[in-house]
Order: sequence, then C-alpha cells, then structure tokens
Amino acid sequence: MALEAQPSPSPSPRRSPEAAAGGAGAAGDPPVTPMHSAAGDEWAAEEKRPPTPPQSSSASPPHSAAIVVSSQTHAAAAKYVPPSAAGHRTALVARVAAALLCLAALAVLAADSRKGFALDSYSNYSQLRYSEAVNVIGFVYSVLQFFVLAHLMRRNKHLNPRRKGDYFDFFMDQVLAYLLISSSSSATARVGDWIDNWGSDPFPKMANSSIAISFMAFLVFAISALISAYNLFRRDI
Repeated sequence: MALEAQPSPSPSPRRSPEAAAGGAGAAGDPPVTPMHSAAGDEWAAEEKRPPTPPQSSSASPPHSAAIVVSSQTHAAAAKYVPPSAAGHRTALVARVAAALLCLAALAVLAADSRKGFALDSYSNYSQLRYSEAVNVIGFVYSVLQFFVLAHLMRRNKHLNPRRKGDYFDFFMDQVLAYLLISSSSSATARVGDWIDNWGSDPFPKMANSSIAISFMAFLVFAISALISAYNLFRRDI
C-alpha cells in the first residue's frame, strides 16, 4: 500500500513570522503579537502618567482679573473731578468779599464807643459783643481760606487732604453763616429796643450800620457754603 503525503499544518495566524520560521518559544507560552505588545506599552504609559487636576468652570483667565482691576482703578479716579479755574476764581472772590465785609462790620462796631448823648459803647451790651466776636472769627477764617485758595491756584496743590478739607470747609461755612445770622438778629433786637427807649442818636445808627454789613456777610457765607457743598458732593453726582 502506498503512503500518501499529508500536508504540514499551517502556522497559526496569531504567531509571528519569526516564531513560525524558527520554532522559537516553548510550547504552552502564549503567542506575543506586535499588536499585543503595543497595547501593553500604552497601558503602562497611561498608568505612569500623573492625573490632571480638575479645572473649575468658575475660574477666570488671568487677563480678565487685570481688566477688572484696571476698570475699578479708572472708576475710582473718575469719581474725583477737580473744580475748574472758574470755580476757583468764584470761591476766591467769595472769600475776599466775606473777609472785607466782616472787617468792615467789626471796624464800624468797634468805633461805636462813647457815642451819643449818653456816651454809650457797644461793649456794654452782650448782643453787640456777640456780633463783634462772630465778625472777628469770620474775618480770620476768610483770610485763611483766601491763602489756601491762592496757594491752590498758584501751585495746583492743596494744603490739606481734600476729603477732610472739603468736610472742614463745608462745616465751617455752615457754622459761620448760622452764627452771623444769629448774632445779627440778636443785635438788631437789642438796638431796636434801645431806640424805642431813648430815641435815635449816633450810637444806634453806627450799630445798625454794622449789623447791616453783617447781614451781607451772612449772604456771602451762604454762597460759600453752596460752593463747599458742591466741592464735597460732586464725586457722587
């Protein structure tokens, strides 16, 4: 009987060509393919890769923070609007007028001594002394404010911090306006009572002249108070 040649078994499709040609590798070892090796390297690389931290959706980019800070700085700078040169000149004229009126009022009242048939003097009446003292304070304050404004217009620099200085100006203008109207009213009542009792002579006439000038000084201080209020509250307008 003739023996027929049987075809040799074909290599497994999972074995590499080198393993099929040389017969390398022990029986029972799993065949290693290039695809299996590449996948294993990728898995090892993913295991060694450090985990990325989660990104918050609320975090803003750095340039947005810089934009916010810059906008806040510009907004704060825009709040302070320095007065114009015309505003400085108006305030300076008001200070000069207040100083001159207070000086005139106190000078006329100071000269009203030993006047009239009774040789009376303003120092004998508390209402007239009150008016004289208020005019002295108003004159000194107006002169100081004149030099402060002159220094500002000449060197463009304030002698006192502006926020505190604006509060001080507004407060003092209000107080002096009130004191002037109060002292002038009380002096008017006292001089009127004097005229009703003794008649008119040079003493009450000079006192009335001083009181009239004090009323004009009150009007000027009222205007100065309006200017001070504008300088104080214009940042919020």
